[in-house]
Amino acid sequence: MQDELAQRGQKLRAEIQNTARSVIKANGDEGTYIADLVMRYTIALPQLDFENIQKSERYEEIHGSQLPGEATFPDHMYRVWIVTFSLKGNGDLNLLRYVPRGGAPLSYPQVKFQYDTFSFEVRSVTKDIEKMKQEKERTLSFLRERLAALLPDLEEHNRALQGNVTRLFEQQKELFSTDKDLLDQL
Repeated sequence: MQDELAQRGQKLRAEIQNTARSVIKANGDEGTYIADLVMRYTIALPQLDFENIQKSERYEEIHGSQLPGEATFPDHMYRVWIVTFSLKGNGDLNLLRYVPRGGAPLSYPQVKFQYDTFSFEVRSVTKDIEKMKQEKERTLSFLRERLAALLPDLEEHNRALQGNVTRLFEQQKELFSTDKDLLDQL
């Protein structure tokens, strides 16, 4: 996650280095310029709707060798009940793919992300509801923990953004002034 935030910071720095001079030369509205950069580089905090989880089900024929611990005969086909859970989110959800500063568990559930929806499957040969509920809760807990671990870094980034943009712009302004003074001496 820190690498992603550092890359965003480098991109911001490069943009200010490339565009600040034109704003300064044109005596443009510096406040609007800074506010626009802050708005564009502010991260929309990811949020997931844990209250409205959608469920869908299907059956599949799966070879017993793909069902370790569940299949009695690994060389037979089994009819497996698969329940897919989906939850929507908003904000910059793509950031949930990064490992937070505190690290991550060595293994974690398989969760698919597409557009604004996270989904995961729970499957059972025997329709063991308790086992399926535990798997569902384990995956939801993982998503909650990942979100909770990322939010402090993202909130810190957003809080510091106004000051960072202003500081970088002022540095460019000073550099422009120094260059102008040197140019005037020629």
